[in-house]
Amino acid sequence: MDAFLPFMPTDTDLQDPLASEYMRNAGHLATADFQANGTSRGASGSHWTDKEVNAVRAIPLINIDPKRIVPERFFPGDNNEVPVFIFLRNALRAASYDDIRQYNSGKFAQNRYQQLFDSLSNLSTTKGSEDAIIKQHRRCGSSSSELSSSSYEESPEPASTLALIEFLKTTMLNMGDYKLLGMVPQNSDMFLKSALNPIRFVWRMAGVPFEATNDGGIFVNFRGPYSHSDRYSKVPVVSMECKPRHAGGIKRGSGEAEAFIPSIFAQEVAELIGGMVAQRRMPMKHPDQETFVLSMHGTLFYISTAYFSPDYIHYIEANHPANTDNADVANLFLWVRRSVQFDLKIVTQRIEALKFVWALITYIASGEAKVNIVLSALNAPRD
Repeated sequence: MDAFLPFMPTDTDLQDPLASEYMRNAGHLATADFQANGTSRGASGSHWTDKEVNAVRAIPLINIDPKRIVPERFFPGDNNEVPVFIFLRNALRAASYDDIRQYNSGKFAQNRYQQLFDSLSNLSTTKGSEDAIIKQHRRCGSSSSELSSSSYEESPEPASTLALIEFLKTTMLNMGDYKLLGMVPQNSDMFLKSALNPIRFVWRMAGVPFEATNDGGIFVNFRGPYSHSDRYSKVPVVSMECKPRHAGGIKRGSGEAEAFIPSIFAQEVAELIGGMVAQRRMPMKHPDQETFVLSMHGTLFYISTAYFSPDYIHYIEANHPANTDNADVANLFLWVRRSVQFDLKIVTQRIEALKFVWALITYIASGEAKVNIVLSALNAPRD
């Protein structure tokens, strides 16, 4: 077994200009003055700024190889692919870039990813029908004013959220035993399941209450011991955070990569910390912890993760005296690894995203990831 955790930044990571800038600006919870806005509460996760990010000492590492987020052995490869993955891969690659742009639902009526393709098609639409109708009338001599048009990819967050949940739901429904905790058939009553169920995290830092809300995520379904009915969860193992194409109000052309946006990073940090605090409330606890956020901005997909060392968890949970300085945490940072981006309109990138999601789900389901609700479920007494 390779030594994947604790996460240690490489020399290249430490020299990265963006990471170096955040390291220089890292502060301390005790001196952050979270209540400067005149309220008794800290900013909600969607309104976090560099002030909160610097106080929690979060450092971004962007465009990271997925195999630095999930151990390589969990990725399906050319020599160890299982039949269910091959089935999903073949279904997912069926729709070409042109199929997405000119979507014909009848062509994919029997495809498990039909709803995802439909959602991606909606997100990829660049002009309204009104434009085409007006243009045809103009050709026939009719006059009319041009209507403004914009990509549906710029539409509100629910469009991206729907695409991401369809991707997750279809994949996980067809993973068989690979989504069961421990990945063994006898654990068919405990498994990972995606849900469009926003979770509000609430916690305190330096005596100040904070909150952050995700867009849903992946949860543990631990069926009732007597009724054997499904259960919902308020402790996600993975959060979802979705935005339109112009995330953070920053214009981006369709198909272009998204640049680093501090406000988006700040919200992801809030949800990563909120997820860690939620996991800490479970009856069995790892001394350290991992949390994950799946992001979908238009048709761009990526995964972020943070590793919380025991010392860092203590830093978040402790009540720091007001006169504390940075000396006690000089080498303590929250390294947030954000993967490369995948445009799900493009077949090759869609397949790489599938491999990544498969690896993440099997990593968590195996019990190897530092996720307390999985640890608690796997060790729950059996009747």
